[in-house]
Amino acid sequence: PLQGQRVLVQHPRIENLDALPLPAYDILPMERYRYSFNYLPQPFSIMLTSRGCPYHCTFCLKVMSKDKFIWRSTKSVIDEIKYLQQNFGVQSVYFQDWEFVINKPRVHELCDTIIAEGIKLRWGCNVRANDFFFKDLIKKMADAGCVRVNIGFESGSQKVLNSIKKAIRIQDLETAIEFTRALGIKLGMYALINAPGETKETIRETMAFLAKHHIDAMNFNLTIPYLGTEMHERLKQLRPEAEVNWDNVEEYAGRVDTELSPTAARWWQRHT
Repeated sequence: PLQGQRVLVQHPRIENLDALPLPAYDILPMERYRYSFNYLPQPFSIMLTSRGCPYHCTFCLKVMSKDKFIWRSTKSVIDEIKYLQQNFGVQSVYFQDWEFVINKPRVHELCDTIIAEGIKLRWGCNVRANDFFFKDLIKKMADAGCVRVNIGFESGSQKVLNSIKKAIRIQDLETAIEFTRALGIKLGMYALINAPGETKETIRETMAFLAKHHIDAMNFNLTIPYLGTEMHERLKQLRPEAEVNWDNVEEYAGRVDTELSPTAARWWQRHT
């Protein structure tokens, strides 16, 4: 590589996550960490209990943690929770796994252990919208202290969801909204604007979906064709002359397979 150029290095994958030591929490200013909303109160921490994801969303930077989904044992996760509580008085955690509920027997076991051992913890996690058809599991998560889940909403248009290979349906999003409200779980939704396939009509569909379900606060992010993603490969086909790298990739955000410019897409989103 040229001097000063950044290079992505892929190290051999660690398969046994239980073999890793706990993060060095003792050298961190734990009292300063907080979640965005107060229903995950301080003292607060994040945790990571798995790596990878078996899905194939075209915009996802899976090169960071590609290949199969692997996870830590229930004992390992429980031991870390106890360590955080005993040493830092942690009251809440956010499980930062890309998709926490992929291995459903694992989550059942983890929740059963939290309940059986009387661990008092409020927590949140990332889930997929189609996980909400497993209502017994989501209910058990709530019983075990889950108060917040975030989903990749992305778009209220099935056309866009299909284009980015999200592998969810509009009905899945509706089920997620209805069931979390019934359980009293707070629902956060990651949203995209000007994803591949976006048009004026798909933006109208998204805004109509949000209005129908009385969702009045949503942050929309432009899709960035990160290096190593399918979207980046598509950008190279569309713009073979472009020299896309980690320093300039954000300049191409919202510019892959769309009929609108990023500025126009945001205008339509705000005025529809």
